[in-house]
Amino acid sequence: LSLVREFGPVLTALLVAGRAGSAVAAEIGAMVATEQLDGLRMMSVDPVDFVAQPKALALLISMPLLSALFIVFGLAGGYVVGVGLLGIDGGTYITNLERNITFSDEVVGSVLKSVVFGALVALISTWRGFTSAPNSAGVSRATTGAVVQASVATLVFDYIITALWGG
Repeated sequence: LSLVREFGPVLTALLVAGRAGSAVAAEIGAMVATEQLDGLRMMSVDPVDFVAQPKALALLISMPLLSALFIVFGLAGGYVVGVGLLGIDGGTYITNLERNITFSDEVVGSVLKSVVFGALVALISTWRGFTSAPNSAGVSRATTGAVVQASVATLVFDYIITALWGG
């Protein structure tokens, strides 16, 4: 139950913030440092529409999918350990799983959290990339800041959503 409610969405968001969020911030920051975004503006191309929006949309779509994959593998690992190593009956494991996890509460809440966390990581990473100083030190500060801010925002919003959802 805790895997579906909390660990799946939160750990996925923290991993994505560290891996993809840092990459997004670094890539956009490097574009700021090499004046590529200024070149897009000179050609009357909006950098937000051309650079940030596809990356943010990709994070928004992929976060629930990655979280679902994380949960499925976690439940399968629990089954292997419980049934294979501890000798629990497989039917008992599945029956307890079906009885304790309800679609309207746990699954919908997990998907909602994943979408919110995806939006947070996307917004923070793209914003940190766009506002980085136009040098290598600024890009590295933006990348580190994106990971830290996205991780802290994930934990804060997880607390808020859990408190509001009543879980």
